[in-house]
Amino acid sequence: MIITGKLALWRYMAVWTFAEATCVIMGISYNKSLSTPKYTDWTAVYNVNFWNNETSITLQGTIESFNIQTNKWASMYVFKRLKWLQNKMLSHFITIIFLALWHGLWPGYFITLTFEFIAIICERQFIQFIKKNTNLTNVTGLPYLFLWCGSYFLKQVMLMYPLMSFMLLSWDACWQFMSSVYWIGHVTALLWLLFPFKSFTLF
Repeated sequence: MIITGKLALWRYMAVWTFAEATCVIMGISYNKSLSTPKYTDWTAVYNVNFWNNETSITLQGTIESFNIQTNKWASMYVFKRLKWLQNKMLSHFITIIFLALWHGLWPGYFITLTFEFIAIICERQFIQFIKKNTNLTNVTGLPYLFLWCGSYFLKQVMLMYPLMSFMLLSWDACWQFMSSVYWIGHVTALLWLLFPFKSFTLF
């Protein structure tokens, strides 16, 4: 699952990179606001950050590292214009549904993006849980490496699990895949959201 998802994501990232390179060659990616007499900036349509995508241990950080321009556009013209709702979570959810509709009407798009919404909520709670436990936030050495590797692996699972639905598209294919991996993403998210241990302080 992780390998297949990675290969699919790299395929998208390769296309975005080629498109960005074309814009640079044509000169339409010139960024006047960041350019100086000694430096010319060509990141106006910068769309992929490979380093952050591969090294970030958070789902939010990874999502922000690809399809950057679409994320900015959706944030500015959809999410922020829903400010009148006075509910960031609802605004975020509506933005997710808008992006799913933007891609098309296949169930896989909605499964992927709505699960992303749930996973981001879980991740934010997990980060708060870590911050509450000073023994975890101040950990160094081998324990830190273990925590980093665990977080990185969990991020990969929670990212690649819904991404498979993005590729399979049809409801039957998505259901068959999720059943084959015992709904690991949904079960993990549900356990985290329902169980009260996340509010405990360790040590």
